[in-house]
Amino acid sequence: MATPKARIARYLYGLEYHPKTLRLSLVESSEGKIGSTVDRLILYCFHYDSSEGRYAPVARNMMRLAGAIAMVALGGFLTVLWRTDLRKKKAL
Repeated sequence: MATPKARIARYLYGLEYHPKTLRLSLVESSEGKIGSTVDRLILYCFHYDSSEGRYAPVARNMMRLAGAIAMVALGGFLTVLWRTDLRKKKAL
């Protein structure tokens, strides 16, 4: 795979390629210009492992993403609780 600036971004060995590996390689080499938001999210959690010849999970990025989702969920839950409490206080 080559970048838009004609630099080699990824070598894919063999004659047959796994469709997911080919798609993620294209998204990665295009610098995000091809592919959906979901593809970019997958690339955040997976990086190409040349020894295995496929994309492998990166635990640190997965934990960051899960932590961010948990913080947003907790923030939303607390906001709902605070608003409910304020409404009850105003009603009294």
